[in-house]
Amino acid sequence: MPTLRQIMQDALQPGSAELNFSEDHIAARAASLRMGFDAIDAEFADRERLAQALTTLPEARRLGWLAGVRAAVSVTLSEARRGSRLARGAMLDWLPEVENSWNLQPALAGAVRGAPVSQLTATGAAGALQVVADDAGGVRRILVTISDFPADEPPPVLLIISGLGGTPESREVDAEPATPSGAGVILRYQVPLPAGDYQIFLGNPRVPAGGTP
Repeated sequence: MPTLRQIMQDALQPGSAELNFSEDHIAARAASLRMGFDAIDAEFADRERLAQALTTLPEARRLGWLAGVRAAVSVTLSEARRGSRLARGAMLDWLPEVENSWNLQPALAGAVRGAPVSQLTATGAAGALQVVADDAGGVRRILVTISDFPADEPPPVLLIISGLGGTPESREVDAEPATPSGAGVILRYQVPLPAGDYQIFLGNPRVPAGGTP
């Protein structure tokens, strides 16, 4: 019995006698398969670059990030004003989610389909999270705000990965001094960045998996 690989190889050969497909059908399926393989290759390449970026951190911090994150966002800061966009959780399968993670969604439920999403929000046990790609002014920024974050918990750290298309780099950003608010605190992160593509994560690399700070 032929293997799946052999069947696929036969299907990719124009004029296959055993698999009576038209040449147009074979060409279309071949193109679709190649696109899928290219996407897999690109994902593996990005995973390798992410791992490379994490090696620039101290070993304890790198292991802390590998233990899990609370949120992951893909960011594109545009050269054009109001052209920046965000995508939720594009890399959550690269760094695992931990308990009390945020399920980010576009802030405007009625936003035009296909229009750039520049703001994501979520509410969870650890407070309300808002992520904004701000390109309205002269300086492009990533703005992150956590409202009602438990005052007795260590603030999350913001990890920014850049250069996935070339030389990857990582940068950790701590929250600004907390502002008391009700039973919790408000945490803010403001990071000016040049136009480009970034992956950002929220987590607590100070806390080992299953451990305490």
